[in-house]
Amino acid sequence: LVKALRNPNPYQGTIEWMMQSRIFAEIYGNEFIYFYTKPGFTNKIAAIYNIPSDIIKVDDESELPFYKHTSKELEYKVTFDGKTEILPSENIVHISTAAVELSEDGYLYGQSHLKALQPAIQNIRAAYEARNVIIKNRGALGILSNSNSDATGSTLPMDEKEKAALQNEFRKYGIAKSQHQVIITNLRLQWQQMAIDTDKLKLFEECKADTEKICDAYGYPFELLGNQQGVTFENKKQALKSLYQDTIIPKANEWTSALNSHFETLDKSWEIRLTYDHLPIFQDNLKERGQAMSTTITALSKAFQDGAMTMQQYQNELTKLGI
Repeated sequence: LVKALRNPNPYQGTIEWMMQSRIFAEIYGNEFIYFYTKPGFTNKIAAIYNIPSDIIKVDDESELPFYKHTSKELEYKVTFDGKTEILPSENIVHISTAAVELSEDGYLYGQSHLKALQPAIQNIRAAYEARNVIIKNRGALGILSNSNSDATGSTLPMDEKEKAALQNEFRKYGIAKSQHQVIITNLRLQWQQMAIDTDKLKLFEECKADTEKICDAYGYPFELLGNQQGVTFENKKQALKSLYQDTIIPKANEWTSALNSHFETLDKSWEIRLTYDHLPIFQDNLKERGQAMSTTITALSKAFQDGAMTMQQYQNELTKLGI
C-alpha cells in the first residue's frame, strides 16, 4: 500500500493523483478511487486511479432498501470507449459530499456544489458578457449638434462640409499624449452624452457578490482572492489559517477516514494520515504549544517533587498534553 501511495500509477505522482481526486469531488460531488489489482494478485495493489463520475454508474445489487444493508452491496459499472465493465466493489472507495441527490438512488451519490451555484455562475457570465459588449460595441460617446437657430427658433442643420470639418477637427481630441483635451471652436454646438454609465449597472458589484457565494460554498475565504480592498496581511494570514482549519483539514480527514475504513486500519497497528504541521502558518501554533508544554511540565515536576501528585498522575497529565 505504501509503495502504491507513493507511486499511484504510471501517469501520476502522489500529489497530482490526490489533487485530481479532490478536483473530481469539487466538480462532480463524488470521488471514485479504484485500487487496481492484477488477476490472481487480489492482495497486491498494482495501481490507483481516480474514475470520473460521468463514466461510472453505481447500482444496488440487492433488492433491499439501503437502510437494511449490512455490507457493501453495490455494483460499479464503468463505460469507457464504448465498452462497459463491472469493477469489483471491494476495490472501490467512494467518497461523496454531504449534499446528496434527492432521487430514488440518491443516497448512492453526492451532489456537486456547482448545481446550487448555477444562478451565481450564470450571473457572473452575464455580467462579463455585458461588460464585453459595452467595450466592443460602445458606439458613439455622444452627439455634437448645431445649436444655432433661425428666426422661428428652429435649429439650423449643418451642411455636409461643416460635418466633415467637425469630424476631422474632433479626431484631434482625446486622452492620448498627442491629442488635445479641450475643444475650442467658433461653432455654436450642443453636447448630448450617450455613453453607458457602467457604475449604474452594478456589474462589478454583481460579480463580487456571486464570487463570495461561490467561495462560501467551497469554504474558501474571499479575502484570499487577489488584492481585496481593506484586507491586511494579518487578515490574509488568519484567512489562510482558517482555510486549512475549517476546510482543507476536515476534508482531508474525511478522505483519509474513507481510506482507513477501506483498509480496515482500526484492526491494524498503522493508519493513513495527512499532516500540516510543517506549514509556515502553523509554526506560531507550534511555538505557543511548546511554551505551554514547557510551563505545564515545570509545574507538574514541582508538584511531583513536593509530593503533591504521584508518578501515575504525572504521566496522566502528560498524556493529556499528547506527550
